Amino acid sequence: MVRGTPTGPDTLRRRLATVAPGLWSVPRATALKRSVRSVVRAAGFEVSRAHARIGTVPALGWLLGELEVTVVLDVGANAGEFAERLRHHGFEGRIVSFEPRREAFIQLERRAARDPRWTARCVALGATATEVTVNVSANRVSSSILELESAHIQAAPDARYVAAERVAQARLDDLVAELLDDSDVVAMKLDVQGYEGAVLAGAANLLERAAALHIELSLEAVYKGQPEWRTMVDDLLERGFTLHALEPVFCDRVTGQTLQVDALFRRG
Repeated sequence: MVRGTPTGPDTLRRRLATVAPGLWSVPRATALKRSVRSVVRAAGFEVSRAHARIGTVPALGWLLGELEVTVVLDVGANAGEFAERLRHHGFEGRIVSFEPRREAFIQLERRAARDPRWTARCVALGATATEVTVNVSANRVSSSILELESAHIQAAPDARYVAAERVAQARLDDLVAELLDDSDVVAMKLDVQGYEGAVLAGAANLLERAAALHIELSLEAVYKGQPEWRTMVDDLLERGFTLHALEPVFCDRVTGQTLQVDALFRRG
């Protein structure tokens, strides 16, 4: 995007020719970019990249700034990929990531250690404080406390379970006092493979103060016992959220059917 005093194309062309008549003989693309930037600046303009807010994570990055969010609770963090994307999209506040699987948590903890405003907890979140079994998938990202539906295996054979791991589970509402200050503005991200209903059941009070929620929804049942997406959406709308963005994240490559989407909700 070029910003500056409006001029016609002929005026800009003459300025470019005056400042760098040999510009287009530069052999390397990187050198060309630098030359273009310096020429345009010399002509009284400023060059900046226009970032399209396409996808729920870039949209969330913008929304966190718009709502002045200070803390993001990253539930179902895996190895920390989502948190790193938030940093890429400009979020500078605190991130608290939750991941129960030991293998993934080791990677998560290593990444979080490089960021003083990012902490990691090795615990599952749900409706009650207890112990649960996480089924570990071959592809790791489909691991869940719930059993797989046949539609999931059909669309992603590498989602099959190959191991199981016993982990501690906590209620998010029980952790609020140690995680948040009264002045914090909080956003939540849930990527828990069909277990969203249980996590939100244990975070009912926290959800009332959340400014934004990034959540994975299944349009087709891919985990046994997971809540129906319409029920989830209706509940969030009744709680005062509005739908801000949607992005398909899991599709059947044979039929083209969209099985899961990431949904971004904002308060009000």
